[in-house]
Amino acid sequence: MKTPLRLLIIEDSEDDAFMDTPEAFVLTTTDSGSMIGAATGLPLRYEVEKLTEPFAGTSYSVDEMFYIGEVLFYPPYRDQGLGIRLLKRIEEYVRNLGKYRYLTCATVERPENHKQRPENYVSIDRFLSRTNFIKLPGITTSFAWKETDGNISDHQMQFWVKELFL
Repeated sequence: MKTPLRLLIIEDSEDDAFMDTPEAFVLTTTDSGSMIGAATGLPLRYEVEKLTEPFAGTSYSVDEMFYIGEVLFYPPYRDQGLGIRLLKRIEEYVRNLGKYRYLTCATVERPENHKQRPENYVSIDRFLSRTNFIKLPGITTSFAWKETDGNISDHQMQFWVKELFL
């Protein structure tokens, strides 16, 4: 049996800026009623400046880009094709909007020996390359957040893009 993918189009919320963003989505994946994965996305033009500014002066128009914020699965559900199914559902949704030429995302760049890297870590770069995303050299940003050890550190993030053929 295929794991269900549920697309929730966010509408009419008073509590959260993301939820008030036109065309934003949360896509959830469940197994026997329990959430096992999720993805979020919204038009890049509604994102924070740290995510839009890196595209200034490039051939990529922020107005033509749809940003995928997260694609997450619990470890037992990885490497089963769910990410590909989830991405196809995202692409279908964005194509149906009829106004975005590209999907984009930003991945955290961590060295191979990073202390927060799990033992069996598999880079998302492999998934992105397999699904026709292209790494955009020189188009990066950075964010600081608290690590699991409690320390706040800056994280370099690399942008990727995939052209949607409408």
